[in-house]
Amino acid sequence: PQLIGTVFLQADFATPVERMREELNRLCDTSPNWNGQTCRLIVSDMSDRAITLRVTVSADDADKLFDLRCEVREGLIAWLNRTDDGN
Repeated sequence: PQLIGTVFLQADFATPVERMREELNRLCDTSPNWNGQTCRLIVSDMSDRAITLRVTVSADDADKLFDLRCEVREGLIAWLNRTDDGN
C-alpha cells in the first residue's frame, strides 16, 4: 500500500505554475523516496495577495514519505528563489 502526503506552499500570482509542475516532476523522478505513483501540483486556493499550491506525493512507507515531503518542499522553495532571481 502507498502513502500519500501533502505539501502546501504560498506563492504570488506571477508564479509560473506549469513550470513549477515540471520542477516537481523532476524532483519526484530523481528522489529515491518516491514510489513512482503520485506527484501532483494544483492551485488549491487564493487570496487577494497569494495563491496556495497543494502538492501531493506518494511513497511506500512513512519514513520515505516524510523525507520526500521535505525534499519537495525544500526543492520547490529553492526553485522559486531561483525563478524570482530571473534564473
